[in-house]
Amino acid sequence: MTTNIISISQTTSIVLWTLCCMLFLSTTGHTQTTVDTIPASQYFAKADTLLTYRKLDSAIVYFKKALPIYRKAKSWERVARSYNKISESLRRDKKYEESLTNAKQALKISDQYLPKNNREKAYGFDNIGDYYCWENLEYDKAFDYYRNALNVKREILPDDHWEIAKSYNNMGMIFHFHRAYDKALEYYKKSLLIRKKTLGSNHIETGLSYFNLGLTYDRKEEYDKALIYMKTALSIGTNVLNENHIEVARYNAGIGRLYQKRGEDNKALPYLKKNLSILSHVYGRKEYKLINALNMVGISYRNIGEYNKAMNQYNIAIKIEKKESKYDRSPSIYYIYNNIGIIFKDKGEYDKALSYYEKALYDIIKIKGENNLSTAIYYNNIGNIYRYKKDYDQSVFYIKKALEIKIKLLTENNSYVSDAYNDLGEVYYAKREYNKALLYYKKALNIRIAIFGKNGLYVTRSYTNLGNFHTEKSNYKVALENYQKALRIRRKVLGKHHPKVAVSYNDIANVYAIQKEYKNSLLYYEKAIIANVKEDQYLNPNILLTTLSGKAKTYIHLYQESNNSDDLNQAVITYNKADILINDIRQTFTTYQDKVAFAQKAKAIYQGAIQTQLLRYTTQKEQSILERAFYYAEKSKANTLKELLSEANAKIFKGLPDDVVVLEKELRIDKAFYQSKVSEERSSQKIDSLKITTWRFL
Repeated sequence: MTTNIISISQTTSIVLWTLCCMLFLSTTGHTQTTVDTIPASQYFAKADTLLTYRKLDSAIVYFKKALPIYRKAKSWERVARSYNKISESLRRDKKYEESLTNAKQALKISDQYLPKNNREKAYGFDNIGDYYCWENLEYDKAFDYYRNALNVKREILPDDHWEIAKSYNNMGMIFHFHRAYDKALEYYKKSLLIRKKTLGSNHIETGLSYFNLGLTYDRKEEYDKALIYMKTALSIGTNVLNENHIEVARYNAGIGRLYQKRGEDNKALPYLKKNLSILSHVYGRKEYKLINALNMVGISYRNIGEYNKAMNQYNIAIKIEKKESKYDRSPSIYYIYNNIGIIFKDKGEYDKALSYYEKALYDIIKIKGENNLSTAIYYNNIGNIYRYKKDYDQSVFYIKKALEIKIKLLTENNSYVSDAYNDLGEVYYAKREYNKALLYYKKALNIRIAIFGKNGLYVTRSYTNLGNFHTEKSNYKVALENYQKALRIRRKVLGKHHPKVAVSYNDIANVYAIQKEYKNSLLYYEKAIIANVKEDQYLNPNILLTTLSGKAKTYIHLYQESNNSDDLNQAVITYNKADILINDIRQTFTTYQDKVAFAQKAKAIYQGAIQTQLLRYTTQKEQSILERAFYYAEKSKANTLKELLSEANAKIFKGLPDDVVVLEKELRIDKAFYQSKVSEERSSQKIDSLKITTWRFL
């Protein structure tokens, strides 16, 4: 970003330097006048300080107070400078058209009254370049203006002047936006070298160069280098600026985002919270300026599994957006909708997730068009939701659409491209097209290792998928190796208590169970439960339900092998816990489709619970045991049906997918059949447990 700010620690020197300039200008041939410009000098100095502190509205007021005095005095250089300063202030406040108007006025004054090549002309070119860069995203036009500014400066300034460093910085920024990152680094380093020499190492402009280098290394996904440069920028900013300065906020946000990309959200949160705190202090009632900061904090809470805290941040952002829309200044919050969608996806509420992803997609296409990285990401997310909903053709369609945009915008060796390859692998795995799945898994893994290293958090998803593949192919040793790699990295990066750590324990436990190593399996299921608990709360109930189901099945297998009643009793206890958890999770769903999807998941668990009670009944012959089996059948059947039929759209099937209609019909038939059999069996003298096992319990 183009900048023209000076260290706050030098505020006194700013005022003295400005006053000296005013006295000098009063003796030049351009200002042969008796008009007193001292008040203008005072207004200008105050405005410049306000601009430095990013008090933009106030800065503009004082620059405008200085302007007519300078004009009356025919102090044309200061008139042009005032227009340029107003232009910069307006641009920083995102009032781009007004900024352009003032920059053109500065150039007009420059052409009429000043020498052919002068600093105000260069400043005006820089400001117009900023307009094309930030408002219209016309980077080539912006580059032309920045280059014109540099050419003017070279005519009147030494090669190592700090204003030439500013031009190098601006041109580096354009190369950055064009994704010519090596070229951007070249120009940013030129800028840094001059700034360190002329302004010193502890100057805000020098800090800006460090930050821009960090941003570029971030884009190159060289995160260790990026972090070094950004932390240097933050150190400089903290030393020379007020703790609540907007630039310090930006540096904190940059470091926070870097830690997010490295998967270190616990480290990211302090920086992102500091960014939010500073913005709240700086902008006060302009709450719409806080939306992106709220979003970033929400992302980190979501990534560490604290969904309620994440939703709180997102809801605050949406509340602000709705309030600001009344004043026609509502910012786009497509990224908030996307991130809410991710939370619902993580919680298994796929229809809700899809609705938020579609909101985000509609918003981003309306604003930025199809060929945009965010658009590709939202297509990718929609594709994944269709995969979870088992609509694999739709899933492939959306993910390939995302992949096409990503490859067009980025190099193939990029993390966003690896995400699309990985997701395609998961779709083909679900379709049982294993060779295609393996091909895409390997593509994703190779890119991720190249970018993040073998121990990067984002590599764990590839290791997990390879583990799934080898489990399916009965290569259990290789599967365990991949799952253990994922677990080791997740524990190191995310800590002992995280949903993804619990998932890795579940994966390992499942492989041990398949190999009939039941003791090892139970050990890892217990670890999964512990990993899913933090501050006496479960982090992810859906993952916990998978753990309890696997644990209960393992106890049943162990009982069948050992005939130890303790194992059977542990299975009973575990299914009881699963039943309670199913009730809790079921209450969170509000859409018909999500309830049906969860009913299908619960079906298998209740079948296991019923079979466990029947195993008990074969040895103990107690009526209460059989009643417990009936209880699970009732819970699985009648309660599910009651829940579904309470929805208005469960009564009118027009427009519902065929599989939903078929499931509803089966539920009604099964319930009627079940009720008749319950009555029949309860009226008989002898209860036939074998007959009960043949019923189609839901």
